Amino acid sequence: MSAVRPNTKTCYACGLQWPIEQFRRRSRGSDARVGRCRGCDASYMRGYRRRRRAVMLGQFAVQLRQQRSPHRARALASATTFRFGGVEGLARTWKDQFDAAAAAGPGSKFVLDSLRAIIRLIEVCSRQEPDYSEWSDEDLETELRALLASIPDDEVDPS
Repeated sequence: MSAVRPNTKTCYACGLQWPIEQFRRRSRGSDARVGRCRGCDASYMRGYRRRRRAVMLGQFAVQLRQQRSPHRARALASATTFRFGGVEGLARTWKDQFDAAAAAGPGSKFVLDSLRAIIRLIEVCSRQEPDYSEWSDEDLETELRALLASIPDDEVDPS
């Protein structure tokens, strides 16, 4: 067994002995240090963030596919886009995860959920809402009557 030099610590991930400064402190005001050196800790955190993004992306795909309301689907897509740092970040992460899942197994659940979610996203984003501000009162009344006629009688409130 090698002698431990003063002011050094052995990283449990790589097994190398490093100066104590190569280990992050556990919390502010404490002298305790984490067990991984900075390099191993950075590598671990990259993997952790990658796994977390994959889980978040899988949850987004399932939630988007199940969302019936176009407004809620848009809100979900907007929040997820923000969480991934914009459209480019979301698209890049989604493509990377999709490629990895497709290489592992073309019929995997993530691949299928992703394709369904993309189709749902296209449906939600391609719907054109009419500009009601330019409609006449007669046009609005006609549209309202058509909408009310499409609702079954048991769902209409008589009051």
